[in-house]
Amino acid sequence: MHNNFKRNKKSIIENDICFTLNWLKSGGFIRPVILYKDLQFRDYASDQRYFFYDLGVLNYVARESALDAATINGYLAENFAFLQILDAFNKDEVKTLGYLDISKDKELGNAELDFVFKDNKNKKGWVGVEVKFGNTKANSLNKLRDKNVFKSTVKTVKAKTNVSTGTISIFCLKFYCMLNEF
Repeated sequence: MHNNFKRNKKSIIENDICFTLNWLKSGGFIRPVILYKDLQFRDYASDQRYFFYDLGVLNYVARESALDAATINGYLAENFAFLQILDAFNKDEVKTLGYLDISKDKELGNAELDFVFKDNKNKKGWVGVEVKFGNTKANSLNKLRDKNVFKSTVKTVKAKTNVSTGTISIFCLKFYCMLNEF
């Protein structure tokens, strides 16, 4: 009987989460993005990751959770980058927006990028973005940059810009996208 309780409790929690996600999505508070699983962008799954249109709502929800400050800051930074990408284009022009998570590739091993997108208006190719809140390396971005899959790749950080390494301040991402006319 105890195992049934756990199973039922889990399904109740899953139902609550699904209901909440559907409510947030239908209310226009969040947007799902696509998970791409290969470098040809053919193997994908929809609605795998959600981003908030309002950072205040995300901040409130995250602070009410049991997450540590570093995780919350990472979510806020990624969500800010998401909003910057959408703001750089008309929202209809960036329909192809997702993230990349490749597992056990023969050459790359595991690789993950926070955002990959394509400007559907100009059709100039894919752009890869890695968001870092702290001063950590963008290992996946560096591995993928050498594969020439992306028209452009960029690492965003909290405050400083280093053009020679392709690192820009997260606050400049919108302008970077606009100036490069992807």
